[in-house]
Amino acid sequence: MTITGRSENGSITLQTSDPISGRKQTVTASTPDAALRVAYFWYRLYICEKLTAWTQQRIYAIKFSNDASRLEACAKLLGMLQRHSNNSLLVIASQVYQQRDLIAFIAPGEKSNHYKIYQHIVLPIIAFCKTLADGQVLTISKSEQ
Repeated sequence: MTITGRSENGSITLQTSDPISGRKQTVTASTPDAALRVAYFWYRLYICEKLTAWTQQRIYAIKFSNDASRLEACAKLLGMLQRHSNNSLLVIASQVYQQRDLIAFIAPGEKSNHYKIYQHIVLPIIAFCKTLADGQVLTISKSEQ
């Protein structure tokens, strides 16, 4: 997901674009703090939605292999996502990053049709979560263009 912004007439307009669906949303905020809250909300929602959908797909695929340990790992990851879906972005990022080995364990093989989603959506989410878990914060500076 990308979030772009521009400042105009004292307000900040943010636009988000989902790399899979292409769905775009736009919102205008009056201050950098308000814009930051919107960005945190969008990122939190994106992480939870994408990882939940991906985990549900993995459950469906793994059921055919009868791999109980991977199904258990999926259930654990899905439970974590459900428990923390209403928490802050920083809490979710920390939890996702802590579960990175579990996520790798249930990932599809490189020959799978679903590997590209793992590679282009899930791995970047984990990398983003690592930056937040390491203490890096998102910032928005207001400057007229």
